[in-house]
Amino acid sequence: MRDEPLILGVVVATKFLKGAWVVILMIPVLVFVMRSVKEHYARVGEQLAELARRPHDRVPGNQHMVILVNHSVDGVTARAVGYTEAVRGAEVSGVTFTEGLEEEWAEVAPNLRLEVLSKEGLKEKPLLEYLHRRRATLGEDDFVTVVVPEVLRRRRLIEVFTHPSVHRLKGGLLNEPGIQVLDIPVLQDEISGGIDAERHIFEEHHVIVLLSGVHNATLQAIEYAETLQGTDLKGLNIVFDDSKSDAIRDEWAAAGIPQELEVEVSPFRDLGTTMTEYVRRFDADGQDRVVTLVLPEFIVEKRRHQLLHNQTALIVKGRMLLEPGAVVVSVPYIVEG
Repeated sequence: MRDEPLILGVVVATKFLKGAWVVILMIPVLVFVMRSVKEHYARVGEQLAELARRPHDRVPGNQHMVILVNHSVDGVTARAVGYTEAVRGAEVSGVTFTEGLEEEWAEVAPNLRLEVLSKEGLKEKPLLEYLHRRRATLGEDDFVTVVVPEVLRRRRLIEVFTHPSVHRLKGGLLNEPGIQVLDIPVLQDEISGGIDAERHIFEEHHVIVLLSGVHNATLQAIEYAETLQGTDLKGLNIVFDDSKSDAIRDEWAAAGIPQELEVEVSPFRDLGTTMTEYVRRFDADGQDRVVTLVLPEFIVEKRRHQLLHNQTALIVKGRMLLEPGAVVVSVPYIVEG
């Protein structure tokens, strides 16, 4: 043990210019990075358990839904309207950047107003200004959900890259406090009828909250899920080791959450496949049966911390884009530091 500093000094002196300088430089850098990551996760854990931000009464707030209408009012728009009509008690409206759609909108949603926003540059800015105005008139417990109907030419992951503006818009909205983003992807070939055929309230609406633990973000997502007025509502936890199932069930019971919790084991650590197999049990088709996945997502202040969070959400969103009748909504939880 006493010779180790001497050996280290000899190696550094003799091998420094032959590559040892890389190791000497990287060791403190790696130590700093790992320590920073540990401290960040510790701060996030403290905020997730902070009593001041915990929904104690678990009474869901009011739901305010804004349907984003792209270039036309079509069958996908009609499905989005049908989805919002199933959410009893929700305040629903439409917003678009395209002028002259008022008459078409009146056919599919005669009782809902449509506001036309002026587009200057990217769509994000005027839309965010509109949402901020809406948000400012509501209470802290109210939810503002942007409903994004999305037409897919084929159910492949390549679709993510063929609609960059849509995904950029959704990503920008996700970083806004108090705003949820609900994506309704529909395959173009699945729209068989006209607007009247697509606009109807589905018979079964299964709402699933995907969770990694029982904390403030999960409780907030459950409150949000309750406002969707689904046929049923349950929590879902996917574990890679069956021995951890009892722990999450105990946390769920201790929190006093009345909804059912299901725990799925993914023995090959393939989250996407396990999630897909679970959703397919409901035989969702987007018309008579719909499955809505509610994802709590952490929104961090510093960009470098974004890589440490929401990787699960990205996997789920990508896979659910390929599943008929699957709707995904992101419920952001703001964390500091």
